[in-house]
Amino acid sequence: MNYWDTSCLLKLYLHEADSDRYTALLRQQMTPVTTSILGETEFAFAVARRESDGSIGAGAANELVRVFLRHCGEGRIQLVGVSPAIRELAASIARRFHLQEKPPLPLRALDGLHLATALTHRAGSFVTADQRLATAARLSGVVVP
Repeated sequence: MNYWDTSCLLKLYLHEADSDRYTALLRQQMTPVTTSILGETEFAFAVARRESDGSIGAGAANELVRVFLRHCGEGRIQLVGVSPAIRELAASIARRFHLQEKPPLPLRALDGLHLATALTHRAGSFVTADQRLATAARLSGVVVP
């Protein structure tokens, strides 16, 4: 299973400077994209923010969310839940990277939940555009392409 965080999923739906890289990664993948159920909400907020700031046209956010949800329904994107075990591991990740790593590697709460989800589901790789999260994934033993 290859875990994708929301930053990379967005690149599949919005044209960004490095979108082609992530589209190529997706084409190489033999299994569906897996992400946390949190990605559904993060995706909606991100495209709404893009519409609000004029990066995408009026009405585009609703259309992008509709397409994203259709892809989830078709099984192209698999959403996995946030169990108590994942939340506990995320708290452990917070302690490790904020308090034990020298220098500290500050992660946001949702990033910790994404990493914990990938670790819990034994992801073969962790696809992210966030460099701090990529570093944390590598330090946790996950391949970051």
